Amino acid sequence: MRILHALHDYLPEQVAGIEVYTNRVAHDQARQHEVGILFARLGASASAGDVETSVEGAVSLFALAQDRRWHRFERTWLDPRVEPGIERGLDAFRPDVVHVQHLGNLGLSLPRIARRRGIPVVMTLHDHWLSCASGGQRFHADRTRCEVLDESRCGACVSSQIGPALRMRGARQRARLRRAASAVPVLDRSPSGDDRDAPSPTPTRPGRSGVAKRVWTSLVRHAGQRAIEARWSALRAFASEVDLFVSPSGDMRRGAIEFGLEEGRCLHVPHGLSLEGEVGRPPAERARRFGYVGSIVPHKGVHDLVRAFETLPEDARLDLWGSLDDAPAYVAEVRAWARHPGIRFRGEARPNEVAGHVAALDAVIVPSVWRENAPLSILEALALGRPVVASRVGGHPELLGALEPLLFEPGDVPALAAVLRRLADEPGFARSMAERVPRVPPIEEHTAALEAIYRRVGPGSAFPRDGSPS
Repeated sequence: MRILHALHDYLPEQVAGIEVYTNRVAHDQARQHEVGILFARLGASASAGDVETSVEGAVSLFALAQDRRWHRFERTWLDPRVEPGIERGLDAFRPDVVHVQHLGNLGLSLPRIARRRGIPVVMTLHDHWLSCASGGQRFHADRTRCEVLDESRCGACVSSQIGPALRMRGARQRARLRRAASAVPVLDRSPSGDDRDAPSPTPTRPGRSGVAKRVWTSLVRHAGQRAIEARWSALRAFASEVDLFVSPSGDMRRGAIEFGLEEGRCLHVPHGLSLEGEVGRPPAERARRFGYVGSIVPHKGVHDLVRAFETLPEDARLDLWGSLDDAPAYVAEVRAWARHPGIRFRGEARPNEVAGHVAALDAVIVPSVWRENAPLSILEALALGRPVVASRVGGHPELLGALEPLLFEPGDVPALAAVLRRLADEPGFARSMAERVPRVPPIEEHTAALEAIYRRVGPGSAFPRDGSPS
């Protein structure tokens, strides 16, 4: 079987969960199949849509240049410039199935192009990209989760992207907007307390700048809501281009169905993981070595972790592995909160180094605030027998099972601190949690499940090319 994975970027330029997962799955599949990876290479010097081919062991790579020069918001999900490159990649590799890991930077046209060639498409839901245009995390700028899909609220989230696009329509349109704004009459307000809401007998026109700013803000917000409505409509229609969706967690599957995916075409398939050659240290009576592995960005909740860790004994250690360059302002904030002498910022860990770091810990902490799916940091810790302290959000509870005593409500710093202190202070508690670590399926079991899905959507399957079950 010829399997082509497709995703928004790839190693080594971007080291995150989706990229590492795709790498591991592709190389395991390559032991029995011909496997390729088509991915967007950001900031490439070549023109958008150009394709550079290479190999990574037994896996063929197709790097599609993407400069992200999107002058219109809709180009963030449908960029015609990269379509010729997608066609060249498909024609060069001639896959029997396309497995989409993420369509960011590639766009919705990839499944349609594959369908025209009679190639079935499977898509794994790693985050909320289908419903969320602001990073796929359903996470607000004020560091709260987006619990309900709402066009007006989501439109406000993307208005920062809409505004620049509108401004790029030229000085002539801006001048017309200013002239229109300056002609809008508003009611004069009395400065006195009793009469402050009473209109003056005749409308007056204030200076242009104040009214123009309000008109501009209203225009951008309205454009944001309209853009979200258009995006959701396009993505819900796009779902018919995909034969089957795969969700690593039940929670992500429920969110996708809430957005509009058909329940019967969205399958729950847990991730698998194999870490050969690494053995975790014997369970500790009292935990002293804690660690975090992942992006140091607001939705990951690292600011909550360092504040909670301040309550632990001075001999406790917390190693934070993650890039210090992705969000420098946030990293500076976290450093300011990190007052405990045992906190160390270790920088980004290479994928082949993570297991060694985790094996040396007594516990791993995943304090995410956003609605996580099935993070590799949890799977890696469990595969090495390490207990995981995690926020009770998204797919975390179903992954951790018997480790429920180590869950806390996201953003609840005192509750997180209490769990950490119990691991550090209560004799035998850390060891008992290590003994209850749930099993992680080996990657071979996971790729076998994926292969069964590929064959299910192949020729003669129960899922014909119109996208609906027969």
